[in-house]
Amino acid sequence: MAGKQPNQVRGNIIHCPNFVQCTLCYGCRNCDMRLNECRECFEQGKGGNRNFNVCNKNLHTAEALNKMKHMHKIELTNCKIKEPN
Repeated sequence: MAGKQPNQVRGNIIHCPNFVQCTLCYGCRNCDMRLNECRECFEQGKGGNRNFNVCNKNLHTAEALNKMKHMHKIELTNCKIKEPN
């Protein structure tokens, strides 16, 4: 995934109405091979062991996405805010 940016994926470039971006690989999670546009994206993205334009939904499941995303939270207790003079 070196150098792959969200704005380089074909679905984002052509403003495809079916495009749903994966937060891990930036590919389309909503690829439906019954649609001509999706087949074109899939064929154009072929190369190596993965597809550039389409997300591998088998690996990027909802559980995996939730584990990868996390939010840092800082809890402040007994804090006093000093009023300006």
